[in-house]
Amino acid sequence: MSGTNCFVLIVNGNLSHAEFPGAKNLACSYQFVYGSDWEVVRVTGEGANMETGLTQLSERGAGTRAIYLWNFPLEITFRSTNPYGWPKLCVNVCEGNAKTTIKGYGWCHVPVNPGRHSNTIRLFKPRNSSIIQGILSSITGKTPEFINPTSICEGEGREVTRVQSEGTVRVVFDVMIKDMTKFGFEPVNTKHHQSILHEDEDVPDEIETSKRLN
Repeated sequence: MSGTNCFVLIVNGNLSHAEFPGAKNLACSYQFVYGSDWEVVRVTGEGANMETGLTQLSERGAGTRAIYLWNFPLEITFRSTNPYGWPKLCVNVCEGNAKTTIKGYGWCHVPVNPGRHSNTIRLFKPRNSSIIQGILSSITGKTPEFINPTSICEGEGREVTRVQSEGTVRVVFDVMIKDMTKFGFEPVNTKHHQSILHEDEDVPDEIETSKRLN
């Protein structure tokens, strides 16, 4: 895919913090998930295009709210000819050092509008499938986990998965889009965008398709 035959999506920002009651310390791993028509632009240099990553372990801050501060940087560049499979950010929050416990999963679309966006991702985790499994989990301290953490970004099988809500993660995006109108697509220009996203669609609703008149 050459640079002249595609549009470019540049994403910067940070995993700001988590708000999670009842945890001692938290870290967050993330991964960008995208469709087959997309590819990551590889740029040389340290810290460039972090497709996956893991934050530092953060302890609860002072105050009444259970906030765990990371401010972990995000930086990646994509290119594509088709908005189908628009990139998503998948997060996985865990607690502990030697013995890691999964506290919650979540995801959101990378915003389709240029500019700064503050997204709140609601976390969830699988529930025990039976009372006996719940008793064993309380004894061993091991909770149910997804085999593939990125599967939460897909709609298949989600209707049969029993989950419970567990806290939130705040993500800040700084988005730039180049040459998208050349392919008949025009992002909606909004002043400020703050959302809680749990869509199953592969293309966000904010993308408008425009016909070219020759």
